Amino acid sequence: MIRFRSLVLLSLALAACGRKDGPSAPVKDPNVVGKTGGTVATTGGAATLTIPAGALTSDVKITVATKPDPRGDTRSVGGTAYEFGPEGTKFATPVTLTLKYDKTKLPPGRAAREMRVAQLTDSGWVPLETGLQIDSVSGAVKLAVTQLGGAPEHGAALRASGNLALSGSTPVAFHSWSWRPSYTPYFPPINPCAPILLSPQQSFTGAIDDADCVVANNNGRRSDYFTVSVSEQTILSLNISGAVTGPFGIQGRGLSALSSASVGATLVTLVPPGSYSVFLSGIDSLARGAYTVTTSTAAVGSRSGCENLPVVAGQSFTGTVTTTDCTATVPQNSPLVAFRGLPFQYDLYRVRLYGGKSYTISLTHNTPNSNGCLVLWQNNQIVASVLDQGSGTNPKSVTVTPSADLYYSIEVESCSTNGTVWNAVLPMNYTVNITGH
Repeated sequence: MIRFRSLVLLSLALAACGRKDGPSAPVKDPNVVGKTGGTVATTGGAATLTIPAGALTSDVKITVATKPDPRGDTRSVGGTAYEFGPEGTKFATPVTLTLKYDKTKLPPGRAAREMRVAQLTDSGWVPLETGLQIDSVSGAVKLAVTQLGGAPEHGAALRASGNLALSGSTPVAFHSWSWRPSYTPYFPPINPCAPILLSPQQSFTGAIDDADCVVANNNGRRSDYFTVSVSEQTILSLNISGAVTGPFGIQGRGLSALSSASVGATLVTLVPPGSYSVFLSGIDSLARGAYTVTTSTAAVGSRSGCENLPVVAGQSFTGTVTTTDCTATVPQNSPLVAFRGLPFQYDLYRVRLYGGKSYTISLTHNTPNSNGCLVLWQNNQIVASVLDQGSGTNPKSVTVTPSADLYYSIEVESCSTNGTVWNAVLPMNYTVNITGH
């Protein structure tokens, strides 16, 4: 009996030690998002709102729920809308609204590239454009928004009266909208020449077919058009693979890079911040076929090898000449007799300069005790160069005024710092600046 009572007392003592006095900690509501950011989604993740840190200044309970499409618009994918709240919530930085869709249930004859996110207004669904991304691989459409509800951020101008012009339709007073913030994947009326929106890191699968754009004076060839936007200077790569054959190119801000064969072609360009147009055309009026276009970006400092990298006039960029870059030998007719036949390394860039304008291209070698030489080529001929030996001349500049729109190659060499003994410094960091007016 004594042993039994001892066991009971021991059990009570252990239970008392394990008990915590005071109220238990409250369970945090997963839909409450504060300064640190967070993600709120429907069950299954069909609709998601991703809020970065700093977008909210205080805790807000974000709501998201599915509801039947009150308009019954057949251009709404699946006829399903997603309602977000609280209405009027504003964000200091853009948040990402993601809506998933069933790739097997797209409307007949419509492609994922044509999809938009539409916001519900008093006059119906209004497709939004600004900040839109289409992920046709995973089956999702994304939109950057800065508030829930209110005037849709589709780029149309707000009239002084507080009305919104809806793509040429009758203006609608946005402050009178009675619908709560609702969004849906949506297919606007077809415009085969409208550009497909691509993010800087995306793979998109499409096809050149009978429904694609035909531009006047293009010999009846079918084409798809794309828009890629970058927020900072970057090396932008675009690759085309698939069954279709035809030209592929990128244009914008003076840049015009073109590949004559689309299948397996890759264009690599150094671009400043901005938006760029990309096109893919059939090689003739009969060409049809599927393709995949893949975009990617890389830091300017990651460049290596011997490609003739296209650049845009008006920008400054840095690089490094290394042993893995282009290699050539000093020509036998060089006035520096001691250097004839000796190897040297260089980087190469290609730039389009316009006729009648004056351009200055300058080179600064940033590595101590190095010497950067600058050579400007046009049509395989040297048109200007600065090759002084010695590390004191910095920067080096050449000026050219083209008689017509022409492409020039800019050669940046790591040259000798001595006029009699070859002693080029590698690696050599440098900066190139291209100005024009």
